[in-house]
Amino acid sequence: MNVKKTTSVLWGVGNPLRGDDGVGVRIAEALLEASPEGMEIRLCETTPENHLAHLRRTRPSRLIIVDAALMGLAPGAIRRLPLASCEGTSWSSHGIPLSSLLEEFSREMDMVVIAVEPALREHSLELSPEVAEAKTVLLALLENEELESIPLLEKRSRAFIP
Repeated sequence: MNVKKTTSVLWGVGNPLRGDDGVGVRIAEALLEASPEGMEIRLCETTPENHLAHLRRTRPSRLIIVDAALMGLAPGAIRRLPLASCEGTSWSSHGIPLSSLLEEFSREMDMVVIAVEPALREHSLELSPEVAEAKTVLLALLENEELESIPLLEKRSRAFIP
C-alpha cells in the first residue's frame, strides 16, 4: 500500500464571502487541485479551531497558516509573521487569538503564518487585482517550498486580521 506522508499541513483561513479576506481559502483551494507532495491542505475558513483535533492526530512537522492581515502595507504585500507576533491579537473574523489557539503545538512543530495585505474587504466573492496577483506569487512559493524568501513583517508594524 502506498501511503502519502504528510510533513506539512496548510490551513487556508479567512472568509471567502468578504473579498480579499478569503485569500487564504482561495490559495488552499488552488493547492487542493495541485496536490503538492507531502502537504495536506485544510480549508479552515473562519473556524481554524475546528482543525485542532486533526493537528493532534497527524502531528505534522510544519503548520503553514495563510490569511489576510491588515499590516499597513500596500495591497497584495505578502509577509511572514512569527506566531508570537500574533500574541494578543484577536482575529476578529476568527474569534480566538492564533497564539492561544496553537500554544500547545508551538514546541513540537514549525509554524509559519503568511499574511497578505487586503485591498477589498466588502462582501464579494472576488479578490482584488492586487491580491489575485499575490495569490499567484504565493502559490508558486508554496509549491516550490520557498517560504523563507517571503520577508518577515517588520516589528514596527502590527498585523490584524480584517
